[in-house]
Amino acid sequence: MTLKIEVLVDMKDLLNGWSEIYLGSDGQPRYRSNNGLVGTGTRITRVSDAAVTPPPPTPADDLPGEALDTEFHVMPNGTIEAINARIIPYPYPQTGVYPRMYDMVVGGTTYTFTINTGGHPFVISNSIAGSPSNAGQVITDGVTNSGAGSGVVTFTPNASHADLIYYQCNAHLNMGWRINLSDPVILVGVKAYLEGAYNAGSPPMRDDLRVGGHIPATEPYTALGYTYVGSSGGSVAPAVLAVTGNDAIVDWVVVELRDNNTPSVITASTAALLQRDGDVVSNDGTSPVSFDVPAGSYRVALRHRNHLGVMTLNGVALSPTSTTVDLTTVATATFGTNATKTSGGVQVLWTGDGTFNGQVKYTGGGNDRDPILVGVGSTTPNNTISGYLGTDLNMNGTTKYTGGGNDRDPVLLNVGSTTPNNVRTQQLP
Repeated sequence: MTLKIEVLVDMKDLLNGWSEIYLGSDGQPRYRSNNGLVGTGTRITRVSDAAVTPPPPTPADDLPGEALDTEFHVMPNGTIEAINARIIPYPYPQTGVYPRMYDMVVGGTTYTFTINTGGHPFVISNSIAGSPSNAGQVITDGVTNSGAGSGVVTFTPNASHADLIYYQCNAHLNMGWRINLSDPVILVGVKAYLEGAYNAGSPPMRDDLRVGGHIPATEPYTALGYTYVGSSGGSVAPAVLAVTGNDAIVDWVVVELRDNNTPSVITASTAALLQRDGDVVSNDGTSPVSFDVPAGSYRVALRHRNHLGVMTLNGVALSPTSTTVDLTTVATATFGTNATKTSGGVQVLWTGDGTFNGQVKYTGGGNDRDPILVGVGSTTPNNTISGYLGTDLNMNGTTKYTGGGNDRDPVLLNVGSTTPNNVRTQQLP
């Protein structure tokens, strides 16, 4: 779980309004609110239930802050003060979103509250109002020294707690606010090679699509009819596509987490980027791929717009610590039969699925050869066309039907040169 604690400056008086932490010209964190309260330190006022949007900071040196800590001081007037605040820069990372004061840490950690509240016993509760509404609502699971007016109270969130709970005074109303619990992201570091871009060199794959400026800024799979689970695709910044060398981007891919017991069920999926060295990374071009699902064992699948997808045979234990899933080696067992192709001593995804239908087919209805011919011109088979095309099976930025380096031959080779009527099917349940 991730714990987010919205902390107050004064639980008695500041019942509504906005507030923010900023970095003053002296380099020290300061706080202010719409009721004129200002000060130093890392304290912040309560935010009303209504969505109140604060204005951006006006002084040039004002920067909002965010506390990242597991220790808090609870004072007699209801003040909660986080220790060791971290300041984040202005402008805000997302337009129209103004950060509040949060403590954000991974669940399972013990959060420590040093209590000095006098007649205001500190509890964690399912009640938004506090006493007397706390009757039967005080949370004791994972809490030590609940109701203390002095000393130390600790809280370790777990799966039994509701997504929204509160810290409160157990003797008075309206002296607390929200604790938001949510699952942390889990991370997976997939490694894979695409046959179409593979060259057995160093780096192992070409980035012709990037060099040619063909890779779209927005993921292509939604337009191909793919429906994401738990995400909405994504986009990539020009700076990421400007990177060269091992970490240069080859193309967009889709990473799926599938149910370990029923692998036909996709638990979560997201668009990601494949680098020349085979690393699959998030849209920022560097981070492991993340999913907002509970830690556990999942089958990990990788899909590409003109290659056959592949999935691990066994569940992979995933957690907030990135786990590597190397699909380039036979040591990683895969679902089905011949799910990947051996090339140069490594495993690569089969190219040839130019229609993104899970098959490589050379003859018959819905084959992958005809779209190549139609694309260049049925009566002009020697023509070529350039761009970001599903028919560009060797991923060089050009679709070609005849001559050296054409895109028709990979289809025939992957169904069998002497068995053109064969169909190679994607090994996904």
